[in-house]
Amino acid sequence: MAETLEQAEANLHKMPYRYRQMVKAAREAAEAEPSDSIMPHKPFKPFIEDEERSPAKAPSIPLVDTLPDPTARDIAYHSIKADREFWPMVEA
Repeated sequence: MAETLEQAEANLHKMPYRYRQMVKAAREAAEAEPSDSIMPHKPFKPFIEDEERSPAKAPSIPLVDTLPDPTARDIAYHSIKADREFWPMVEA
């Protein structure tokens, strides 16, 4: 592994400028202290089904369905349309 890293370091000057910038940024990010991290590290907490959860908060504005109920004809039309999109006719 050490040989591979040494080879990569030796050949870095041959790489495109953008690649060298990316490597430099990755190295700086790896050397940065954990406090400089963008996302703070949180310890893993497994989900336990027995654990009680607080109930979901209801929306402040109740949602009301104002659309008319679809008729049988509407349902058939959309069903046929979906079938045609899913199973396109192949012209021979």
